[in-house]
Amino acid sequence: LRNHLISKDAFFELEALDDGDIQHIVDDLLSQQKRSLTGPQNTALCNTIRQQPVPLFVNLLLEEALQWSSSKNIQCGSDLPDSIESLVNSRLKMVEDIYGETVTSRMLRYLCSAHHGLSEMELLDLLSCNNDVIQEVLTPLELQAGLIRFPASIWLHVRKLLGSILEEVRVDQKSLICWSHRVFALVASQRYRIKTEEIKQSHRDIAELFLETWVGNKPMVVPEKDIQ
Repeated sequence: LRNHLISKDAFFELEALDDGDIQHIVDDLLSQQKRSLTGPQNTALCNTIRQQPVPLFVNLLLEEALQWSSSKNIQCGSDLPDSIESLVNSRLKMVEDIYGETVTSRMLRYLCSAHHGLSEMELLDLLSCNNDVIQEVLTPLELQAGLIRFPASIWLHVRKLLGSILEEVRVDQKSLICWSHRVFALVASQRYRIKTEEIKQSHRDIAELFLETWVGNKPMVVPEKDIQ
């Protein structure tokens, strides 16, 4: 970069955040969201940020803080994640606790496999064609009813839970959902041990979607439940 930008005025040093900067950032975001924290919560939050004064970490941690109730007892070190990775894993576990590991891992695997991201409709179509996922979210009666579709309400809730971990971008006049930072995709890949073969399977699923292989009818076979 220095070879292209010769002028020294094009560079400046970003110094570490001091206590005043940290408190100002916290107060500003809380003010924007019309929220406040108790004294102990504010102290724990600022102390944790002080240990990891990285913008990405600060943003995720502040998102967490916005969800705290005034009665929530927070202590620095024991209650708050101390790294970006632990924050992301905490968010993913929250989704797993509600919808299970199968649904969560398959959904995020597709996002890890798509180079530029997926539209919401594309993601819903992929999940609707994934037998493992459908068995987790629909009852046997719903499976036998005919039209099988992954509930859009689940995806909307997951997206809300993940917050700024995901983002919406415009690519070729389309709105796509993707990871907002490369490190988030890496954490998800490590958490769900997404291997080469699983990525290949996801690519096959995506290819079948764009080739319209299963338009109108994909076989749903669940032998143990006598569904076909």
